[in-house]
Amino acid sequence: MGEILVHVDHVTKDVDMTNAERVILVPFSVPSDGMIEVATIIRTVALQFKPGEYELSIAHWRLANDKMSTILHFRPVDSQTHARIVRADSALAPFGELVMSAEPA
Repeated sequence: MGEILVHVDHVTKDVDMTNAERVILVPFSVPSDGMIEVATIIRTVALQFKPGEYELSIAHWRLANDKMSTILHFRPVDSQTHARIVRADSALAPFGELVMSAEPA
């Protein structure tokens, strides 16, 4: 796959992702200290948010140079939602419900 460019946004409303090849939504809770970490295999970034419930949208686009671009949108929600695949490309083959059993590192 090669290099991936990552951009992080904190948004308050739904974002138009109609051109994304792949979109996955994941609910999560921000603890009382407001700190979360976003990690990849090669990098970890600490982010500060207001405590509460959020939904993370992970959207992938293919750029003109054939590199993948990933945009992470963090949106506050009134109540916990469920993890779901909104759009799957040919490399993503979901076989059932997404399982939310990860533990903080």
